[in-house]
Amino acid sequence: FYTSGTTGRPKGVTLTHRNLMVAALNSVIEYEPQPDERNLVAFPLCHVSGYTVPVTHVRGGRIVLTPLFEPELWMQLVDRHGITGTAMAPTMLNMILMHPKVNEYSLATLRGIGYGAAAMPVEVLRAAIERFGPIVYSGFGMTELGGNVLTFPKSAHERAIHGDEHLLASCGTPMCLADVKVVDEDMVECPPGVVGEIVIRGEQVLKGYFRNEEGTAKAFVDGWFRTGDMARRDEEGFFYIVDRMKDMIITGGENVYSREVEEALYLHPSVAEAAVVGLPDPVWGENVTAVVVLRPGTSASEQEIIATARDRLAGYKKPKRVIFLEELPKTVSGKIIKRELRDRFTQEQSS
Repeated sequence: FYTSGTTGRPKGVTLTHRNLMVAALNSVIEYEPQPDERNLVAFPLCHVSGYTVPVTHVRGGRIVLTPLFEPELWMQLVDRHGITGTAMAPTMLNMILMHPKVNEYSLATLRGIGYGAAAMPVEVLRAAIERFGPIVYSGFGMTELGGNVLTFPKSAHERAIHGDEHLLASCGTPMCLADVKVVDEDMVECPPGVVGEIVIRGEQVLKGYFRNEEGTAKAFVDGWFRTGDMARRDEEGFFYIVDRMKDMIITGGENVYSREVEEALYLHPSVAEAAVVGLPDPVWGENVTAVVVLRPGTSASEQEIIATARDRLAGYKKPKRVIFLEELPKTVSGKIIKRELRDRFTQEQSS
């Protein structure tokens, strides 16, 4: 398997049969798939979410494949085949919600919509729950893990939509066959509420990177796999993704987590998609820059977008600049490629 390459060149991931079997078993235990399941694989099969196939087949369910993801085709397939479950990236779910025909299809057979591969904006999640009901759930996994290691329990979903809204931003709690914790730079476990790096140990973890001994050595510390994802854990054990380590912005010596800024931007009614990156600044080191795609038929000025963030964030976190694009660069699995945005606008800025 190869990683999506959102932060650099894709890396070959060596997964054993045991890795994949444990990943599938972990999901069977946690998600309890039923024999009448009909799963629509919306991601490309090269994505690690392809492990949905063995998870479904273990219980005798049916898999429906699609050659590409297109919102209306997805809705047609759900109704045609009586699809009960599917998984997708937040950008894919957002595309469905913004489609003009989203309410023309029944989609009533769906029992679960999983999402992953990137952080889910809370406003998009609210809209998804409003359209589909309390069947939208999150998790956390990586190509290097063969599947998910964190999952959002159904009981927590009920709490989230009945008052405990802070749980909407969580990616869940550790699954039964994985050890997951948040650590500081010295690999010491962080107390609840403190941001650190997610590290993982267990039978799902990759054997190593293909023909990349240096990368493999850097990825492991005392048997723990370093994910490169920043997160915090609350008192109940729920994990909250904050940012990729490589996407964190340092401006004037202060850390700015891009997801926090993006969440504020999504509160503007005209914002369809947002990506926040740090661009070189001769005074501050980096400045916070927002790259935004507006919803069809709407408009918004740079100052209006900045004002939305300013009302909700500390001064040093608000965007200093807003760039409007018709679309954001994405991988085949729907992840926004922030590296391309940084490279493009750094080059334009320097020229």
